Amino acid sequence: MNNFGIPVVVKEDGFYLNKLREVLPYIRIAPVEIDNRVISRIFLNSWDKADALRISPGSNLMLKQVSMNNIELIGTGSLYARYTYPRPKVCPLCGERYLNMPLNGGYGYDTIVCDNEYCKHNEIILLWKFVKFALQIPYLTYLDVYTLYVNNRMGTAESILETLPDRV
Repeated sequence: MNNFGIPVVVKEDGFYLNKLREVLPYIRIAPVEIDNRVISRIFLNSWDKADALRISPGSNLMLKQVSMNNIELIGTGSLYARYTYPRPKVCPLCGERYLNMPLNGGYGYDTIVCDNEYCKHNEIILLWKFVKFALQIPYLTYLDVYTLYVNNRMGTAESILETLPDRV
């Protein structure tokens, strides 16, 4: 890696739910190795960040490692100054249109929350708490459990135990 970072191209953009039920953007990139970790998906924690980077499929980014768990993104994407990252029309987990989108001063959405009480987010939170507290595996974060759940690799407590046989 040089002083400027690693150049990557955005393959796909999408949405995810954080542990507070907020719908936020993520991007998928070609797998890149940084400090013995392979990164193929970057979860953004605000709409302002996604808008400022002007991210869209095919745009270029620079990844620069700041610390072990912090990677800085430098956007080299769209030059259109008023670009906004596309906002979701439905929840990325349940597919329902129960999205609460309060206006940010009349200009756009500041926070987007899934209000569906039967959203699959509830299952992910329960699985994450089971992993974190019952199995006492602190290094498996909410986003790790979220990714495993979405990729159909973890869906029940039993599947967690099958994935981690040394913990049984």
